[in-house]
Amino acid sequence: MLGVYVHVPFCLRKCHYCDFYSRPASGEERERYLDLVCQETEAAVRQVPEREVDTIFLGGGTPGLLGPEGIKKILQAIAGNFHIINTVEITMETNPGANRDIWPLMAAAGINRVSLGAQAAQERLLRVLGRCHTWQEVQNTVQAVRRAGLTNLNLDLMYGLPGQSLADWQETVAAALALEVPHLSLYALKVEENTPFDRWEREGRITLPEEEEWAEMYWWAREKLETAGYLNYELSNFARPGFECRHNLKYWRRQPYLGLGPAAHSCWGNVRWANPASLEEWEAEVRARGWSGQLVERLSEKEILAEQVILGLRLAEGVVLTPEIEAEWSAVIASLKQRGLVQVSGNRLKLTRQAWYIANEVMAEFI
Repeated sequence: MLGVYVHVPFCLRKCHYCDFYSRPASGEERERYLDLVCQETEAAVRQVPEREVDTIFLGGGTPGLLGPEGIKKILQAIAGNFHIINTVEITMETNPGANRDIWPLMAAAGINRVSLGAQAAQERLLRVLGRCHTWQEVQNTVQAVRRAGLTNLNLDLMYGLPGQSLADWQETVAAALALEVPHLSLYALKVEENTPFDRWEREGRITLPEEEEWAEMYWWAREKLETAGYLNYELSNFARPGFECRHNLKYWRRQPYLGLGPAAHSCWGNVRWANPASLEEWEAEVRARGWSGQLVERLSEKEILAEQVILGLRLAEGVVLTPEIEAEWSAVIASLKQRGLVQVSGNRLKLTRQAWYIANEVMAEFI
């Protein structure tokens, strides 16, 4: 079955660490975007090999800026061109502090999973990040979402921030646990090029924690969350049983997905597509061709195998150790096993616990 990602490129303001494509927009631009993404949906159905949809993810940007009617319009366009199964997971990213009255309307529109960009419990760190909410607004939004009957919630949290101590991180994780949401995503800060953080780091205006401090934050949080009953099912993601993000699992299991909107990506079989990362260029492509997807690459069989291994090793379940994978990387796997970095359990290749923090180094062996 197919996953559908919809990129909504609008934000009230851009965070200091963010390199995703987003921008402020007028009401007229948002309305034009809605019409175009519906047009692209209709055209995209002729491109994909799969019509049955079991996950939809509205990301950005800030999808909530489209309002319940805008979200409903997008979901109706998808439903009108694809077959959405009854148990579909429909996630919407949003920022804390959104109008509390919108949540019954969002639920009525079809949203059944909400992901909140909480990031940190300390207001000084939120200001450093360029966020415009408080932790009290995180709490208020969680309560409002639940009152609307939406119980499948995720909080994004960040560690390794400028000026963040281990005690700060422990306070953030404890505050998140107190909200009893069923899913938590823990992301280490990565300073991306051409962001304010990139410029400030080069100018010496911010200092990041040392590698040992990052590692201590990671291991402390992992132990704390596992003790609290969360499954560390993916490198950065923790969930109560049954609350894993089904849409993101598609990426890690290398299952087909369609991307709609500017800067969205698509993948099925051996083909990868990318939409223009500019609202104006995307609009021009949609008006000219219907679907804006541009062929990025066709993967060889070895490249597909490598992707399966690299993405699968991100998961606690690992990757099925097929004869093809074993034949291609038998020496690499033997070396990693000898160093205690991977293990074979049944027919699956998995990272050992000690390798999770250096997962990227392990995965690089398969490139």
